[in-house]
Amino acid sequence: MVDTQNELSALAYPNPARDQMTIEFMLNGYNSETILEVLDLNGQRVAVLYNAEAEGDVPYRATLDALGMAPGVYFYQLITNRGVLTSKFTILK
Repeated sequence: MVDTQNELSALAYPNPARDQMTIEFMLNGYNSETILEVLDLNGQRVAVLYNAEAEGDVPYRATLDALGMAPGVYFYQLITNRGVLTSKFTILK
């Protein structure tokens, strides 16, 4: 689990993934407009998995369909009004 100053937490599994990955996240103690996006190594957005208001202390789960994605290293980025959490994951074929 990734934790940024105890305000954001996220976990991606399985990592590495083949055809599907789950990303769980939670905002600790606050509500915020929230975006969960997937970026390639060039920083290009390849997917938006969540784009809405998220309530604090409520667990959220998003699923990434990786079947059409090229194998390699990617990043997921959780963006809120209090900060950004970025973490790396790998897609295998």
